[in-house]
Amino acid sequence: MRATALAFCLVALCAGCNRGPDRGITGSGLQGNFSNPTNILGKPSVRVVSQTPASIQFRYNTTYVNLNEVTGAAQQYCSSSKKNAELQKDGATQENGQSIDYVRIALFRCVN
Repeated sequence: MRATALAFCLVALCAGCNRGPDRGITGSGLQGNFSNPTNILGKPSVRVVSQTPASIQFRYNTTYVNLNEVTGAAQQYCSSSKKNAELQKDGATQENGQSIDYVRIALFRCVN
């Protein structure tokens, strides 16, 4: 009975889990730029945080994704409007006032 209850709880918890690459990555056709778009648990290791015609911003885990891959995706995104990607910011994220070095935010502007 206890094992059944535990199994039910795990299934219920995982039902809400986000599995597979980020929809912003797949929806924009950018997944080919990443060798590991998901982590070992199947969750996204890179996400599109925001995108406008003039910019795109990614949040990525450096354990699975490197800046070259993110830059390639940004260049592909900007190329659709015949522009070049220019890195504006790449920095560690902050949580509760603490810097998390392995999770980074990269902002690119699409420039002529």
